[in-house]
Amino acid sequence: MKIIIVGLLKLGELPPAVTLLKELSNHYDVIYYGIDDPSEHYDRLFNHRVDIRKIIDKNTYQGKGFFAKVRRFLTWRLKKITILNATKNIIRQYDASAGDIFWVLHEFTLLQLSEEIKKIPFNLTMYELHKDIFKDHTELKKRIQWADKVIVPEYARAAIVQACCSLKRMPYIIPNKPYEFDESDTYLEDNPMKELVDKAHKEGKKVILYSGIFLRERKIDTIIQAVERNAEKYVIALIGKSSEYLEELLEKYSSARYLGFVTPPKHLSMVECADIGILTYVSDSESINPVFCAPNKIWEYAKYGIPMICNDIPGLKYSVEYNGFGYCCDIDDVNDISEKLNKICENYGELSEKATEYYHGTDVVQLIRGIVNEAD
Repeated sequence: MKIIIVGLLKLGELPPAVTLLKELSNHYDVIYYGIDDPSEHYDRLFNHRVDIRKIIDKNTYQGKGFFAKVRRFLTWRLKKITILNATKNIIRQYDASAGDIFWVLHEFTLLQLSEEIKKIPFNLTMYELHKDIFKDHTELKKRIQWADKVIVPEYARAAIVQACCSLKRMPYIIPNKPYEFDESDTYLEDNPMKELVDKAHKEGKKVILYSGIFLRERKIDTIIQAVERNAEKYVIALIGKSSEYLEELLEKYSSARYLGFVTPPKHLSMVECADIGILTYVSDSESINPVFCAPNKIWEYAKYGIPMICNDIPGLKYSVEYNGFGYCCDIDDVNDISEKLNKICENYGELSEKATEYYHGTDVVQLIRGIVNEAD
């Protein structure tokens, strides 16, 4: 028996996928087809148990002008043909008589695969609430219905996907909780976060951390403003890949400390040092995805007993605030943010304990095994 997994996104950008591969590779032969090169990093991370095979490069041609547009289009068409041909061959490796399992990671990947996928039973892990599931007769909805088992990271999402895609049964739920990595996997020799925290604690301050991607929709501005208003109490640190929005934040707010990007799971060495974690997901007019967010950051903070401050949306209110390890705030109100930060400090011990309880209350390993072992 083997498990064939296809995912056309960088593994380093999708920690829940790393968790899935780590657990499955502990018990089965796993072949992963994606856009990552086999590397010593992944060999160490997966203990040489995952056979990583690259389908195609993710990089696209960057340039301006008419000829650049033509080149990008031709490159895209060539990649699409390459992926279709490659996935036909991958799908044909599936052997039902041997008990093989075929697993597709992300709805984006599902849309790129050959239609031959509908001829075999497969598992689909959905990481987003794509807007196409809310429209009639879309290609994505049709393909989701082909899946034998659909997996999502959060309860409300499961209900939404079942209703919108007319699924016979509720999707399975595997929260985006990270794998229990060995200390050697997460150890970071030069840890700027630890240095920052040690200095802040000597000054009687707590360090508030934002870890993730930097988009304007995350609205980190007002949290930085609240920290600056309470500079005698707090320091704010930012980690993640650089972006135009990040550059604007650093130019506008001298108090924000950017500590760079570290490839997961080594970034956990920096997360572990924080006193308070930031979680913000603000919906735009076209996407409901942030409203019912299921961020792996909840689990990364909770793992280390770190209380959280969040914006007020269902995905965070009924996870973080409802379970008593953080507070939701009006992300546009600096006064409210300041009050909630102070409230976290007043109740820090209790909130930290609740965060740890929440983390240990979910066994992702058993949930994955249950899906693999369940008879259809």
